Amino acid sequence: MIRLMAGGADSPWPGALVCGPTGETSIAVDADALGFDWTGWAAEPSGHLLGPVDVLRRADGHDVLLPVCTERLEEFLARRAGGAQLTAGECVTVAVSLLRATAELTAAESRVSGTWWLTEAGKPVLATETGQAPHEGQTAEHLRHLAEQAPVLAAALLDAAAVVAEPRRRTRELERAEAAIFAVADPLALATTTFGPKLARDRSIADARPGPVDAEPAPPSWVVSLSRHVDADWADLVSRTTTGVWRALRAPRTGRRRPWLLAGGIAGVVLVGGLMWPTGGAGPATAEVPAGPTATPAPSPASAPAGQSGTRTGPEETASDPPVGASTDLAAITADLLTARSACGQDESCLGKVQESGGARFPSGVVDLPADERTVALLDEFGGAAVLRAEASGSDATPQLVVIVRTDERWLLRDVYDVPKQ
Repeated sequence: MIRLMAGGADSPWPGALVCGPTGETSIAVDADALGFDWTGWAAEPSGHLLGPVDVLRRADGHDVLLPVCTERLEEFLARRAGGAQLTAGECVTVAVSLLRATAELTAAESRVSGTWWLTEAGKPVLATETGQAPHEGQTAEHLRHLAEQAPVLAAALLDAAAVVAEPRRRTRELERAEAAIFAVADPLALATTTFGPKLARDRSIADARPGPVDAEPAPPSWVVSLSRHVDADWADLVSRTTTGVWRALRAPRTGRRRPWLLAGGIAGVVLVGGLMWPTGGAGPATAEVPAGPTATPAPSPASAPAGQSGTRTGPEETASDPPVGASTDLAAITADLLTARSACGQDESCLGKVQESGGARFPSGVVDLPADERTVALLDEFGGAAVLRAEASGSDATPQLVVIVRTDERWLLRDVYDVPKQ
């Protein structure tokens, strides 16, 4: 057991966050709390009704293992509306999830209450028999809210909301409504960690205040700098966390070992998604496009035509070109951007095609090595920004952290930081 869950805003039901023998996480809920007639017992594992992953026997009963849900869907939509709005692709993922869960309930001829949640993989699921409000009204309201955030989808989403709200239409028109949504845009995984590039923040007043004489030394500049690549609320959280880690490392210890909180070159950047929830095994969830003449899924790297794969060296051919809605390998994109940057030399007009600022100068190191002498690994992706680690292949050269941002549907280099040795 990791910790107890109180239910309410914490999870659909009271229970315990538990970790299995291979690292998978679930919520253990007393089977008696769900009841014999709970709709979720018949839920498909790949569907959008919250259902059991497994059942554990106790000496005095049974625990049902459920997927970890991180937040209510309405809270997620409200937060996104207050920051960077959902993209059309994200709206497709949410809307199709809403329709498919409704179709599952329609097939079972059930009219139940429920609450919409997001799993740790970003998949919208309906926790049935929670709350008092019928799920149809909530689902229709979510669809109308999505229509406000994505005008290009407004007509299709408002029609879908009308279908969900009318039982007679649901049985025959849900599939048509789903196809109309897919016809407008391709699905895109939800960015649940942060919501776009950094916001402008005025730090001049705070920086001008003199600190107390006995103030603790500030953490290294790279710790503070990394917090600028997320929005203001998350930046404060990251800053507080990394400062605490830095102080812990500086504190004297009587044992022979120091706490390896910075192991693996992450260097104290406790990426915000991991602060609250253990990482699950599933990747980001998107709505699957059904086969048929209206399905136009984005091509995957494995299916790209010959000549479009491999490392590219020219700035005009960098991996920053895929559109925002396409499936992207951020590690490969960053590797190509670094290769193109090296080819530019000191040419600012050339650098402007691979860097957010063509005149920016980065510290030399691993990022300057040829592509076959370094590796790039993704640490975390914040929606409109990502942090990656560049490491020399077969040598003990100091790793570097690379920050890239998404601008005008392209990925560009923003900053490079040296990782200090501990």
